[in-house]
Amino acid sequence: MDSVLRSFYRASGWNEDNSYENIVATSEALIDFPIQTDFKLNVASKSSDYTATQLTLNNTATINGSVAYLYTSAPLKDVLGTKELSLQDAIAGKPLNITLAANPLLGHISSTYSVKTSINTTFSSRYDFNIYSYDSNLSFGCELWRSNGPPKGIIKRIDPSLAPHAKHGTDDQTVIEAFESLVRDTGYTSVIKLSTSLNDQQVKLMWEGKFKEFLVSAGAELQLKSPTPEVKRCGIQLQYSS
Repeated sequence: MDSVLRSFYRASGWNEDNSYENIVATSEALIDFPIQTDFKLNVASKSSDYTATQLTLNNTATINGSVAYLYTSAPLKDVLGTKELSLQDAIAGKPLNITLAANPLLGHISSTYSVKTSINTTFSSRYDFNIYSYDSNLSFGCELWRSNGPPKGIIKRIDPSLAPHAKHGTDDQTVIEAFESLVRDTGYTSVIKLSTSLNDQQVKLMWEGKFKEFLVSAGAELQLKSPTPEVKRCGIQLQYSS
């Protein structure tokens, strides 16, 4: 349903940056990505330009399931199934993202810095601090993408000495626009995500890729507080949409 929601945003002209959760989406995708605790299967279908359905099955202790039905007032013209969907559609955020959030009522301050250092790597850090309790935490996350390289004819050389908003080449693009274009045109096949938190003393690892017409996610979370690392949770998820 995520692709349906993004399609609705585009059809209705909604700016996703208007929502707080999207402002910090880059760091959350790199640091707070969820780990399944079981086997989960999602099957979704767009039955018309205005409706979509989804069936979810999982085996947490017992087999559970749910059915979701969606209706939208704006036509959804560009929703892709998992067969046509490229992994780069799931790439988090922009090449450079810096945020600072504060909650005066609870005394919580959070700052993040995320940067895409190449077309295949993204790194993020987050520092949380509470001015009342003085509790703090430092978290790190990264994505390592595997790709077949950009399609022939679009290999671009970006001069690292240029400023981010300087014009690049003769196509009237800035350096950031040229980099984003290069990322969009790159054929990604899989990604490995890794995150850790100093205060929580845990490590999360996840692999995402495509198998046949399915999107596959498999991951595990390790707890490092004991002398011997302990697997806190692990799971796998299959997604199919048409």
